[in-house]
Amino acid sequence: MITWVEQATPADAGAYHVAFRDGVTTELGETIAFIAPSGPPHTTTQCITGAGNGALTCLLDLTSPPPPPAQAEGMWKPGWIEFSGTAVSVGSLRGDPGPFVSGTGAELADGQSLSFGDNRCRSDATGLYCVNYAHRAAVRIAADGIVPFGCLAEVTPPPESAKLFSC
Repeated sequence: MITWVEQATPADAGAYHVAFRDGVTTELGETIAFIAPSGPPHTTTQCITGAGNGALTCLLDLTSPPPPPAQAEGMWKPGWIEFSGTAVSVGSLRGDPGPFVSGTGAELADGQSLSFGDNRCRSDATGLYCVNYAHRAAVRIAADGIVPFGCLAEVTPPPESAKLFSC
């Protein structure tokens, strides 16, 4: 997976330190924000770094979203994905836009990769593929589902999310 992600054309990370919302551009400092294809049916994944212990947080519409955990109360966001390198969580109880309050970032085009911290993500027509070099873990984020790679294994039952994969 790492080799395939590295074969993509590197994008300039400097172009991804801004977010756009309702005609307003917000400078994000060290934070990275981007959108990428989510695979068929041609939906988009929006992602931002720096939230939740430095995790990459992404939001997308899943074609078969997971149900909320049995004890969940509040607004359930089934396509809220967090990838920390040692864990991937799918779904979250969210009553606010969280790190997406400033909007969405620029598009990471199909065939490009973006490096930040210990991570590199590759945009592809079939989804977004992100690797974490420090933990040699990876995840495919796409409308048709979330697929973990490397040391990530499913945790049952998942605490506070619909699915949790952890090293």
